[in-house]
Amino acid sequence: MAIKIPDITTLRRIVRAKYYLDHARIHANVNSEFDSMLALHHADNAIEFLLRIIVEHYDIENELNKQSDNLTMSGLITLIDEYAKANGLPAVPFNSEIKKLRNLRNHIQHSGVLPISEIKGQLEIAHKALDRCLIRFFDMKIEDVKFSTIVQNQTLKGIVEDIEHFLDNKEYLKSVVASRNAFEYARIFVLEYSRRNPEKLPLLLVKGEYVDSLINYVSELEERQTLSGYGIDLYLFDRFIEYIRHIPSEHCADSWGGYSVMQREWNKSDADYCYGFVVDVINKWQTMRIQPLYEIEPLIISGIPMEPVSVSFDMNEKSIFSIKELEEYGCLYSYSPYNGMRMFVNKDDAEIFRREVSIGDKYADSYGNYVIDNLTVNIASNFIPAWEVCVWYHYVDK
Repeated sequence: MAIKIPDITTLRRIVRAKYYLDHARIHANVNSEFDSMLALHHADNAIEFLLRIIVEHYDIENELNKQSDNLTMSGLITLIDEYAKANGLPAVPFNSEIKKLRNLRNHIQHSGVLPISEIKGQLEIAHKALDRCLIRFFDMKIEDVKFSTIVQNQTLKGIVEDIEHFLDNKEYLKSVVASRNAFEYARIFVLEYSRRNPEKLPLLLVKGEYVDSLINYVSELEERQTLSGYGIDLYLFDRFIEYIRHIPSEHCADSWGGYSVMQREWNKSDADYCYGFVVDVINKWQTMRIQPLYEIEPLIISGIPMEPVSVSFDMNEKSIFSIKELEEYGCLYSYSPYNGMRMFVNKDDAEIFRREVSIGDKYADSYGNYVIDNLTVNIASNFIPAWEVCVWYHYVDK
């Protein structure tokens, strides 16, 4: 019997089986007892899930008139081997090693004993077992299983393909950079994080010696609360951010903040961790995304559509508009006698705000003269180079 090539539906399920194994590696790299336990569970789940995909792919239940729902790992292997022998296919590889992994997983689950020294070895066995099963039953290698296959957003799909390409070519720093880009893009366009955090702008009205530190602290707390609420393990997120802070400035749209110098060469473990973390995030956000209760039409006043948020300064005689991709996340505030504005701008316009706009200075627009009360400019996205600008100002005459 010839090997059955998987269709797109089966391929997506295979990707999810490998996803279990990738997630196991994330936890194994953390090197704590609890994470080691999770790593072993995920590796075991990856193998069982793939075996059940094989059963369904070849319609083994109907072919042998047997049920597989309640079978153990050993029972699944026996069922597949029986079908394979009758149809001229190879047997399930690493039979005894897979059963040992299941026994070890049961021992941990029921006895609470965790042999950490065996974790990496068991993950290697799981990787080899998945790879060999894919070759024998699907005519593909584990390297051919790409998470990008099931990414729904087309732009994000392209970024994830970049991550995988750089990993395959052992360009580990570039892979980490692409992982950062994927996370930022997913946060903006899948989670729509920028739509969820406009409340921080009023903080700019706070006066005092420590205002900048307070704003940064509250902004970080707000981000962590939001990410936690949307399924992100902050313990793993902190490790991911640690990698991101080591990305050299030539790979960053904004070099103002500097970076930490990696004290060794970038390696596969670094790239694997960032890739695994990002695909976990994307998988969660695209499957848990809830559609809005209703669509909101663009605001129209007196029959004239509202223009995108913009600001003008008399010193350069130009108006600055939000960049097209992010203009919907801009907003205006009113807190009498103050006015606020939030917008996303390109690099050149961000430099205008940083170098030419000063707190306390007076400027003019079509409504009159106004004074800048506070201003922040922060990088929002590297893949689509964009800076978030938040401004508070008040008119002195109109």
